[in-house]
Amino acid sequence: MELKERDLFRLAHIEECIDKLLELVERSHDFRAFELKWVDQDAMIRNFEIIGEAANHISTTTKNKYPEIEWHKLRGMRNFMTHEFLE
Repeated sequence: MELKERDLFRLAHIEECIDKLLELVERSHDFRAFELKWVDQDAMIRNFEIIGEAANHISTTTKNKYPEIEWHKLRGMRNFMTHEFLE
């Protein structure tokens, strides 16, 4: 798979995860409802992890083409969710 195809695959994966996150937010109605749903919390965390991991593997060429996207923050959110969130 060439570089452009890999980036498109990863970007599609990011978009899919964002759609799932939006559905989870819409389904929760409010924070109190969300606090009671550990499965939704785990799903949300997992999707943030996937987004960060996919963003981390986007090529430098693509990242440079879209400097308005804060790629490092996507990766940073993943690292926070994975390593620091539950401490």
